[in-house]
Amino acid sequence: MALVAMYATSTWAYDFSAIAPTGQTLYYKIVSGNAQVVNEDFFFVYSTYPTGALTIPDSVTFNGITYAVTSIGSYAFRDCSGLTSVTIPDGVTSIGCDAFSSCSSLTSINIPDGVTSIDSFAFYGCISLTSITIPNSATFMGNFAFSNCRGLTSVTISDSITSIGIGVFANCSSLTSVTIPDGVTSIGILAFASCRGLTSVTIPDGVTSIGSSAFSGCSGLTSVTTGDNVTTIGNHAFSGCSGLTSVTIPNSVISIGKEAFWCCSALTSVTIGNGVSSIGSRAFIGCISLRVMRMKPATPPTLSDNSSICDSIIDLVVPHNSYYDYTQAGDNYTRHHIFADSAFVSITVNNNAWGYVTGCANDTVFTYPYSDTAEIELVATPYPGYHFVRWDDYTTDSIRTITNIIHDTTLTAYFASNTQEGIDDVETLNAKVYSSQRQIVVEGAEGNLVTLYDVNGRMLTAKQDYDMPLRFDVPASGTYLVKIGNHPAKKVIVVR
Repeated sequence: MALVAMYATSTWAYDFSAIAPTGQTLYYKIVSGNAQVVNEDFFFVYSTYPTGALTIPDSVTFNGITYAVTSIGSYAFRDCSGLTSVTIPDGVTSIGCDAFSSCSSLTSINIPDGVTSIDSFAFYGCISLTSITIPNSATFMGNFAFSNCRGLTSVTISDSITSIGIGVFANCSSLTSVTIPDGVTSIGILAFASCRGLTSVTIPDGVTSIGSSAFSGCSGLTSVTTGDNVTTIGNHAFSGCSGLTSVTIPNSVISIGKEAFWCCSALTSVTIGNGVSSIGSRAFIGCISLRVMRMKPATPPTLSDNSSICDSIIDLVVPHNSYYDYTQAGDNYTRHHIFADSAFVSITVNNNAWGYVTGCANDTVFTYPYSDTAEIELVATPYPGYHFVRWDDYTTDSIRTITNIIHDTTLTAYFASNTQEGIDDVETLNAKVYSSQRQIVVEGAEGNLVTLYDVNGRMLTAKQDYDMPLRFDVPASGTYLVKIGNHPAKKVIVVR
């Protein structure tokens, strides 16, 4: 529909005006042979602001020439707080900076399929908008284009968009769902900051970078699925996401920024992908519920500013072959409990003819995975004529449950003959340990402290001497354990 212009003006802010089909006065400039909708005044102030439902015509006529309406200029409807709906013609290809900013009563607007660009702040502060569809023709969204649209609950983004710019949807606090197209390669700074209504986000495989504070303050966010090509997570990217309970950083990520997950207070577990080489300072500070962090990198990531990963003491579960490297990586790692992600546990007995272990076969190596709940029960059973003495970690219960194996270990069950008296098969230094007239005698302790235990591992007494044999009076016949200095072995004495 072509409209005839009412009058022309000499001011450079617009070339002519015309009455819209819905009765409002609109202002136009002639740009490259087409009409662009503009503001009435250079200072973006209308003498009479358009209100109500507005239909922008597809063409207008001025001085006998008909011009197609192809663009909406910068600030064209800024602060038109009385506008309730806008219909944009199909011929429009661009919407300028601040074109509809602060149209606080605007509840609906159609963006036609021909629009290719939506400039910065175009719909900023349109607090009554509840939904928006960005057509597939659109290839560009400017910074803060839909920021502060606090009533917006859903957004459909063009499949042609490759970058979500700075603050595009920042402070859209009612936004509950958003689908990020597969073609997007970067998510800008503050892109979805303070979108408190968002509960889940899927970041597609095409995205390679998540900008600083991109999802900061999204307190309703409980789930984030990150694509396999993200390489950087910016500073503060998910800070203040207090609803997140678990996070998995993909193997493609190289760096995690400063305070990236600061104050994610519900976060209980984190998995760091094997490609991460640096973690920014205070990345997980304030994650007061964090209990387990699974570190997949073979080399401990560099911690920026020599800062701690988090402020609470947690379980750091590291690759089996890198356990030693993490234990040598400095205080900011070793202040936590470091576990191998799997430990090889070897079960042996001191003599296969004296007893055996059930739970796994003797001389068997099995993998023990890190788990908060996994348990393996072992039972040491002597053959007739023999008795169980202890395990090599001094545990004297024949039935035991293995939990929290930190790294590779060997467990040996020790058995002895029921008639055995004196020195057993475990040698400690060059000492000689034997029983004599209800005493235990230790020779050659070489000045080490010698400690006597009962069969249950309860300490009875301790002595130290450099020259003469040490003699221990025992209260009754039975089995006693002798420990010489810090040597890991104990002598098992059967006193008759």
